[in-house]
Amino acid sequence: VWSQLLASCKSRPPCMAHSSLWVLDPELAENLQVVNGLDFKLAQDGSRVMKKLSNFCVIQGLEDTQCSEAERFYVYRYWGTTRRGSKLLDGPCTEEAMRHA
Repeated sequence: VWSQLLASCKSRPPCMAHSSLWVLDPELAENLQVVNGLDFKLAQDGSRVMKKLSNFCVIQGLEDTQCSEAERFYVYRYWGTTRRGSKLLDGPCTEEAMRHA
């Protein structure tokens, strides 16, 4: 059973990109900020289901705050188990393309 934790950033200071992105591209990660309301985290606790590993998924809509071009948005996905994960950074793209990714 998946449980969803939504961190919307609406009443907080601007959120930074997920810490795993700093390993993938630290220079870009320094300039990226989460787009308001586009910070999703999913988790499945596998310890209750036949002693399997827990699964997770992180999806973030990000904006490069140092870029003034229309194509300054990214979609970051990080997913896997408690032992290993995969990362995918799509972009740069327009805000509309990011919201439809």
